[in-house]
Amino acid sequence: ARELLRRDVLRRGDAKRAMRDLCRLLLEQVPAVCLFVRPENAAAISVYEGIGMRRTISYRSLIF
Repeated sequence: ARELLRRDVLRRGDAKRAMRDLCRLLLEQVPAVCLFVRPENAAAISVYEGIGMRRTISYRSLIF
């Protein structure tokens, strides 16, 4: 777990590569992939946009 925090490990493209591979596998079975991402999660949004995903709608979570 400590390795995940090291700067030399970050930004190697591992998350982008993994997400691209996952989406490729999913798209062999389903017509589309949809994600719900919190707007403050800039790192995740960067990965998703980096593999070609695009924002289509915004949503708001309500917790009761």
